[in-house]
Amino acid sequence: MAGDDGLKIAVLLGDTKMETLDRARALVEAVRSVGARVGSIAIGLPTADEVYWRRSASWLLDGLSDVVVRRMSWERVLAQNARRMFAPFNLPISLQGIKRLTLPRDWGTNFLDCDQWLLVAGPETGGVFPAKPTAIFCGSLVARRVPTAVARSIDAPYWDDQTAAFRMWRQSAVAVANSPLTAADLTSYAGVRPEKIVTLSVPLDSRLPDAPARLKRDRRQLLLRIEPDDAHALNVVLPALQRYLSEGGGLLPVIATEAPPAAFGSKSQIPEIIWLPEAVRHMVERLPIEQLVSHQRWAELLALSGNVWITVGANSDGGSLRQALRSGARVISLDCQLTRLASQQAGGAMVLIPQLTVDDMVETLHRVEADMGNASGLPVLNSDLASLRREIGFVLDRLLEIGRAHV
Repeated sequence: MAGDDGLKIAVLLGDTKMETLDRARALVEAVRSVGARVGSIAIGLPTADEVYWRRSASWLLDGLSDVVVRRMSWERVLAQNARRMFAPFNLPISLQGIKRLTLPRDWGTNFLDCDQWLLVAGPETGGVFPAKPTAIFCGSLVARRVPTAVARSIDAPYWDDQTAAFRMWRQSAVAVANSPLTAADLTSYAGVRPEKIVTLSVPLDSRLPDAPARLKRDRRQLLLRIEPDDAHALNVVLPALQRYLSEGGGLLPVIATEAPPAAFGSKSQIPEIIWLPEAVRHMVERLPIEQLVSHQRWAELLALSGNVWITVGANSDGGSLRQALRSGARVISLDCQLTRLASQQAGGAMVLIPQLTVDDMVETLHRVEADMGNASGLPVLNSDLASLRREIGFVLDRLLEIGRAHV
């Protein structure tokens, strides 16, 4: 329970992707604005490359007092071991049908010194045992509409992780949705009861730094936001780009990635790159690759590019779409409910690819090139931050009630 100094809150991150960091930063800012109820905040940032971890931690802490960042790892344990581990807590959590659970480890108290857990993660993190009153802040449940964005086969480990995650989400205190679409999916797809869901009127969304005014936008530049993994459908996206260029396409592709550029090179050992056709690999090796080492660099690339291609895998929460639309670039993405909604909010400024096929992608790129001079992106969000603070306050109150009930 909270002490005299207020609630001690843990914000636990499922991964270190930029979009997850964006949501975490926005969440921390909203939590801090709630008022005296909050005493301190501990962010669990998964371990990564040391330089990248320090850079991410610095960005999360910038300008925020009473916030600390802890090194964290997610550990998979057998469900029965977790049951014995947390038996003294006497929590009414059912582990029926779950083989493995996921626990946050910080080589100390494992966040059990905190009063509440705010989990910023998707189903791929697995079933996080809610040892403290827990609120789930998930992105869009893209697997429902584009299963290939998360796994190539029904035997992939992702589906077991999703099952465990959904079972724990149903038993957590609150699930928080960034949009009505995600709220509906939490009920109809994840099985979370409607009364447990809080839908934010303003999406959790960290604003990017302002790009330097001297930068000049190149209307022909095509910024391709991808990572070398299954979620980004490289087996379709990159062959489509190669065919478009072989047909004389005039857009100038630049890859933007959080991975080291060598991940896309001739010596790459990543299966999604190795399995590409030879002509496609040669094309990729010739392209300029920009590693996203900071939010500032991402903002600069958006300001320089006339067109931005956001793959489904780069857009688990819609944050990448909103950032690209605010930049003034023409945004390209796969047609699904999430992107359709974003396009409507932006006044129809997006270009949507009908299907996840090479033919549709190539045709869309030619259409974008032929229409380069027309309208660009528009702001998506309003600035009703008072509503956001009120809604986050309601989430913390709900968790506090759950905590009191378990004392």
